Amino acid sequence: MSSLISHPEAGSRLDASRIKKHWKKFTYAQIQEKVAQRWNYPDYYDVLMKSAVEEDSEGVYFDIKHPAWKDLVTLVKKGPSTRPGTIKDSSSLSSSLAEQDDGKNHSRQPSNSLSSNENDLKDKHINRSVSLDSSPHRETRISSSRSSRSHSRKKPSKQEMLESLSNALASPSPDLQTVRRACAVCGIPSNFRAQIWKILLGLGPSGALSSQIPQRIESRKPLFNQRVIRVDVERTRASDPFFKSAETRHELEVILTEYCRNNAISYKQGMNYVLAPFFMVGLENRDDIYALYTAFIAHIMPNTFTDDEFGGLQSCFRMYRLLLLYHVPQLCNFLDQYDILPELYCAPWFVTLHASRLDRTLLLYFWDQLLIADDPRLHFFISLALLLASEEMIFKQDFVELPEFISKLKIESKDHIKRLIRKAKQLSDQTPATFHTKLLDLTSEIVPMDSDDFKSLEQMVCMRVSSREVVLQLYAEMEPSTSSRQTSSSSSSHQPRSPSVPRTPTASSVSTSDQELSKSRNPSNSLSATSNQPSSNSSNSSPSKPLRESVPMSPSLSKNSSIAKSVSLPVLSPHIGSHHNANLKFFILDCRPRQQYDAGHLPCAFHFEPRLNLQPEQLAKRVENLMAMAAEGCHFCFFGDGRRQDNVLLSLNLYFLQKGFKYVSYCAGGYRECHKIVTNGHELVDHHPSKCFECVHDSAEKGAGWMSSARGKLSGLIAEHATKRKTKVDRKKYSQIPVSVLVLPSSYETLLLHTILRDQSTSPQKFRSCVHRLIALLVGNSLDFIQLQEVVFKTSSGTSQKGFHTRKNLYGVALSDSSESALRLAMEVFSPVSRAAVGQLRFERKFVQDSEGVLRSSKAPIVHVPSDIADRLVFLFHPCLSDVSSAKDAIQELLSRGGSEDDVILLSIISCRPALWEIAEEFPRIRMVTSVVDSFVNGQIRPGLGNFDKRYSIQ
Repeated sequence: MSSLISHPEAGSRLDASRIKKHWKKFTYAQIQEKVAQRWNYPDYYDVLMKSAVEEDSEGVYFDIKHPAWKDLVTLVKKGPSTRPGTIKDSSSLSSSLAEQDDGKNHSRQPSNSLSSNENDLKDKHINRSVSLDSSPHRETRISSSRSSRSHSRKKPSKQEMLESLSNALASPSPDLQTVRRACAVCGIPSNFRAQIWKILLGLGPSGALSSQIPQRIESRKPLFNQRVIRVDVERTRASDPFFKSAETRHELEVILTEYCRNNAISYKQGMNYVLAPFFMVGLENRDDIYALYTAFIAHIMPNTFTDDEFGGLQSCFRMYRLLLLYHVPQLCNFLDQYDILPELYCAPWFVTLHASRLDRTLLLYFWDQLLIADDPRLHFFISLALLLASEEMIFKQDFVELPEFISKLKIESKDHIKRLIRKAKQLSDQTPATFHTKLLDLTSEIVPMDSDDFKSLEQMVCMRVSSREVVLQLYAEMEPSTSSRQTSSSSSSHQPRSPSVPRTPTASSVSTSDQELSKSRNPSNSLSATSNQPSSNSSNSSPSKPLRESVPMSPSLSKNSSIAKSVSLPVLSPHIGSHHNANLKFFILDCRPRQQYDAGHLPCAFHFEPRLNLQPEQLAKRVENLMAMAAEGCHFCFFGDGRRQDNVLLSLNLYFLQKGFKYVSYCAGGYRECHKIVTNGHELVDHHPSKCFECVHDSAEKGAGWMSSARGKLSGLIAEHATKRKTKVDRKKYSQIPVSVLVLPSSYETLLLHTILRDQSTSPQKFRSCVHRLIALLVGNSLDFIQLQEVVFKTSSGTSQKGFHTRKNLYGVALSDSSESALRLAMEVFSPVSRAAVGQLRFERKFVQDSEGVLRSSKAPIVHVPSDIADRLVFLFHPCLSDVSSAKDAIQELLSRGGSEDDVILLSIISCRPALWEIAEEFPRIRMVTSVVDSFVNGQIRPGLGNFDKRYSIQ
């Protein structure tokens, strides 16, 4: 069954053997009738659907034992939360909410006339289609504390929320949370959208927000790629009459130009689509549009456009694949099989937030929901939900049609948005907090593609979970309260569990014929319900340390929990709520040798013999016994010793993923890091310090003497000082690229061309063809630096036509025969519109005998420079810019013969950051254009393209 079902009629009737006694079935007509009858219960539909477990072509099955069903019964018994009388202050808001955006009002001035249609508010829930989660045990986000509050007091009605929103908007200092809560219930009225967006983005409700935007683009020096901005502005929503006007296009160009200039970044395609919606919300002041646009990017997509290499975007693609592999490994493996990577279909989702695919009404509603949710990375999970909604159709597609089908996926309606957001929140709640933290870091900072973070991300086989999160989740269940710690293990095994929480594995759920499992030595080995209890020696544990107040904790933890005081998750953003991982439970597959496992292990840790990797039949049998747990939504976490790169652990991860296991991860740091955390105030299960490898190792280090300790600390300080000094000097060379460098935008064409160039099996003929195409792209993008002049010419039909020629003639300079041939072919196309010539500049080493008879060497240039070099634009071509000595010598020679830095453009197919920075520092006014920036490791560019002159091989 699909994760999100858009058309319930397509399903078949559910097999009677799957229906349980405590399930209750409603037809689709009955669901709509009940929602219509209870329209004045704001949360009726949402709470009802949380208890849904299955559906077929006739209707939906609900679990009457689910906590959400009980909440629903309580909600109906309390009666509707309404108040008599009419709230005058919210009448305009109610009328505005009842209106439907028709997409015809293109004015930025909000209308003052509001039509009233209160029946639309009552019928809001009737037209919702049914959406189910594929898991039989759906996770509910109604925590125990929230549920208890709902029983003690009535929830505010929509009318009350409208009144609250009206009062907040009328206030000079509206409360952000009040506005957010009201909009979450009532939505954002279209005529008040601009004012509410300002509040949600922290900019204040009214008034001009900025005063730094000039009136005309000509008032300042244009950017080097100003022509690209102008062309993209003309393409922005070209079918919309409002965006066809010259005034709107001019203002789009002004704001985009000033945003790039003020933030010291180069323009990226996609920025125009993100800006366009702010012209649709009723903002008349250009400064307000600029400020709102800036705040939106900083809040939702802070590093999407700041990195010229798109390292942050590439990181998001890899994180997206890890997330897909974690939740739906079969779909991920299917797409990997046909080399359909997230780069091929996710770019419009991440770069423009679906703005390039949606019409006006849907786009504004979608962005409304993003701002109301207050989770800056929610769109990441929405994009995953969008893919999962078409999971069944993807599997049915032919290989040839599959890429096109996925690339055309888009949001279809408002109801589709609601279902996607609901599914996205479920996916978010079932994702480890470590992933959320990593995603927040990667989307908030510049991530160079040769950085350690990016390289480690590329090497991840599956999702990684921090050791702190593992310990927090396992030990949280042990100490819910003082009374529960005093309860015997037998009584704790009979405590009821919520169906939304994956069942704690028991001995029966992991049946095996192995004698060592049937004769378990302790409760943890047998995986019983008492396995969460520590061993008896835990009473001797030392007092735990206090917890930092800034770390958000799981709601399931008691404030007095000692594990909560000694263990902390990585600090999450305030935007990421503390509800993450409240019901996420890890089942540890401890892959250490049996001897190490017996010397101490974590609660709920199941020993998984690593030697099974060499015994396929026994491994398949053991994995088959875990299938039932996987079907119940258990999260499997592989666990090693944390001291070495364990290939066995890696192969077991891959084996589980290939078998279609969901929720597979591994613990970073393994037993080594968990041992440091757990022993700080707690005890491991069956922990024997005399046999525990970590305890023995720590004791050996402590007994080494103070001299070795001091020596180690001194060496560490010296190394740290040297590293900081080197990092301070070379930081800019290894984190960013100079502003004078233009990197070709990543596209399918450049990706394919780079693949062919780097492949050592590529024939010389194909290599030359790819080089010619890439140089043509480099020269074409360099034309943004060229000034044009208007000319009149005769067409082939004899008519006169206006066109353009370059104001300056072109001159290409190469440093070898191969480079000269490649550059000449690329520049021949511009001969009709410019005097284009290509020459070669070489240096020969000559030996001259001085007056004392000593031979002295010197470099003599061999070059034929045109006499009008001062009036030409010079293209200096260096295929692989790693060693800059030849390029610097060539530039010096050109400048000495009358050339100007402003008229020199350095072209390179591949370059590295140190070389780019060295050129930029010595010649700050020279502009450089390259197709890709590679890593620079141990004095060599990696991966590079090999010996250019040898591979080009002119015949």
